[in-house]
Amino acid sequence: MAAPLPRVTWALALALLAALAATAARADVFSPGDLSRPHATLEGLGNCTKCHAAGEQLSPDNCLACHKDVGARIKAGKGLHGRLKAEERSCQLCHHEHAGRDTRLVDWGSGGKKGFDHARTGFALEGKHRKTDCARCHDARHIADPEVLQAIAKGRESLLGAPSACAACHFDEHRAQLGTECQACHDARGWKPARFDHAKAAYKLEGKHAKVQCLKCHADQPQPPPGDLGARSAPVRPGLMARYKPLPFQ
Repeated sequence: MAAPLPRVTWALALALLAALAATAARADVFSPGDLSRPHATLEGLGNCTKCHAAGEQLSPDNCLACHKDVGARIKAGKGLHGRLKAEERSCQLCHHEHAGRDTRLVDWGSGGKKGFDHARTGFALEGKHRKTDCARCHDARHIADPEVLQAIAKGRESLLGAPSACAACHFDEHRAQLGTECQACHDARGWKPARFDHAKAAYKLEGKHAKVQCLKCHADQPQPPPGDLGARSAPVRPGLMARYKPLPFQ
């Protein structure tokens, strides 16, 4: 039969178990769960203050120190983040952490991504825009915001910075001859038919001209190849439109 352990050994063993239990409990308090994959490099007790102010909850200022693209839009009052009320700017209300590696950082609500109220961004989706896939407009090729582009270059998925100007996504059939206010003649229900009052142009349609189809005078223009963003600056095809000067609005 083995000799019993000395009291000193038992005391040391109990102290060690107590220390391990305290460490585990402290880890549970400071790290309630694994961080998501995008934030996995911030795992560990030594990194807590990179997101949390000492002894406090998540710090929005700390978040924006890394997410400069969001901070710039808040400062400029642009997009969803720039339109949030002060009490809605607690990041954890929409972006949940410590819920596991595979947790999505954007909470779209009960309706999911498709049910998001796009009007909250300042650009309401109407007509055919409502049926367009998000990626068609939220495409890095359309984005000019340097902060957003820098975030994307680092591998971050972003829906920020999508332009709202028609010509940023749509080919300008008029080659900028009629300005950039496309909504003066078109709306999101469809490009055709255009709402154009020729009486407002320098050349008013009178007599039989008023009954002539537009394309009898305005030759049809070629469409750009699908996905060819550079085609917006394509030259006017030789034809009737090339022989007429742009009709200025009065």
